[in-house]
Amino acid sequence: MPPIIPAGFMEAWEMGLGHSGTYPVYSAPDTASLRGARGRAAVNGKGWVQVFGREGGFVLVQYAIARGHFRIGYVTASAMSEYWDLPQPLDFTRVSAKTLHNTKLTDDPLGQGHPLLSLKAGQEVTLLSKMGGFAYLETKQGKRTARGFAPLEAFDAMPQPAVGLRLASLRTREGEEEVLQKRALAPRLGLSLWYDSQRLSAYEPGDSLSIGPKRIINDDLKSLSIMPGQVAINAYDWQQRYAAGEGINSPVTEDDQPTYPPAPALSELVAHSKAHYTWDGWQLREMGAELANRLPNFPHEAKTGFYAYKGQQVAQVICLDTARGSFVCTIAYPQEAADTWGTRFVHTLNSLELLKMDADL
Repeated sequence: MPPIIPAGFMEAWEMGLGHSGTYPVYSAPDTASLRGARGRAAVNGKGWVQVFGREGGFVLVQYAIARGHFRIGYVTASAMSEYWDLPQPLDFTRVSAKTLHNTKLTDDPLGQGHPLLSLKAGQEVTLLSKMGGFAYLETKQGKRTARGFAPLEAFDAMPQPAVGLRLASLRTREGEEEVLQKRALAPRLGLSLWYDSQRLSAYEPGDSLSIGPKRIINDDLKSLSIMPGQVAINAYDWQQRYAAGEGINSPVTEDDQPTYPPAPALSELVAHSKAHYTWDGWQLREMGAELANRLPNFPHEAKTGFYAYKGQQVAQVICLDTARGSFVCTIAYPQEAADTWGTRFVHTLNSLELLKMDADL
């Protein structure tokens, strides 16, 4: 079985290679770079590989050599199965550093840690990322480039997140969490936010922005959604018509785009939202002083919030009025997850801001 990737800046997904042949594995994205196994490192296409991302014409993978013995290295992108889309670029942030003491570089940080080469105190390296207690770095062995892993404490600098990501911290019931955030852009809404790229996924179909758990399929019990006011009202009406067995086809434009009623005033939007949750059997409670701490990037905009409770499920609903129109922001989670998933979604929602259209697009 593939090993669990520890916390850090690197993620991997299990994918397939093109066929059952063998593929050379390089320590860096360069066929002239150092190769493990005394220059014979290769992966068999029959086994599993975990894919981290691509750089140029290469893909960074991890595979098993033997029980408890793995290797992380690069194969050419042509080795990937045609049934898989090529992974996202790695986009490492390069940080210059020096080695504080003699240490070993390995291509097997999650297994037996077999050394790939030795690093001497004072040696210059380039930090690329981190995985658990290891730095992922680039160095030279003679004229050959080599990449691998060494303990974080062996260097006078720390790796930084990849381009387009940022670090944040969050305290939940499970303790202090280091959050590697990615920005989600919703140009049609004129909004953006930052979300936990390792726990959450963002989906922007055009008329809304949805955030949910990354590896849980069809888990509607935990979610964050942001909809323009008129889209939210249309969704509420659609659910009620569907429940009543009425026609559920919504009007569309000539190019099959949905049409919505005019944007409502905030008071109308709040009333409609509350009426919908009441109709659906939820018990409502107004938000108190905590509303002032929601959506800090909108300190002067009008907003109203309430909690809705149904069985063990909780929803936080905030109606917001902005220069780009009104929005309904809804966080949903089981009561038992209030201090974990609920906290994570509130943290995500609090990063919401208006897009500066010229600068952000």
